[in-house]
Amino acid sequence: KLEEKEKKYGYLINRKVFSYSLNYPNGNRLKKAGNAKVIGDLYTTWSKILLSIIWEKINRFPARNKNMINVLKLCFLASLYDSSKMQMPHKSGWVIQSFWIPPTYGTKNPLYVFIKKLNHFLSVHDWLKKEFNDQIEIQIYNKDILEFNRKMLKDKPDLVITHPPYFSTIQYGELST
Repeated sequence: KLEEKEKKYGYLINRKVFSYSLNYPNGNRLKKAGNAKVIGDLYTTWSKILLSIIWEKINRFPARNKNMINVLKLCFLASLYDSSKMQMPHKSGWVIQSFWIPPTYGTKNPLYVFIKKLNHFLSVHDWLKKEFNDQIEIQIYNKDILEFNRKMLKDKPDLVITHPPYFSTIQYGELST
């Protein structure tokens, strides 16, 4: 049945995104890409369909302010790893030499993961507002640290989060490329 659904809904996949090759800008292949050639290889067809739908809905979300869109995008990005084939079942982090796709991988439903991440964000937000008697303003900037200017940082941020914080288990240079 899953194969039938994949054939029926495959047209919903954002082919532009999932066809990006896993190469450096000079055309050389990423060193640890393993058997993945394009980003789409890192996801099952069904995950690509659901991720494409979620991203499209976020981009069409009728929000009054940009912060809400940033929250949705942040939760989406936080759900990408769990929705991929890059993890081994019952393990956390990338624990193999070629960290792209282990021989046996575990994936989760992207919609479930996205909703879980969004609920987590909202519970933290509610807790902060309760702790500070609704006198807190949360400002989220989703950008490269080099894009910040003095005006944005004039009040000094209370928290800076870099994503993802997996230390030396991730080849950040390759992923950034």
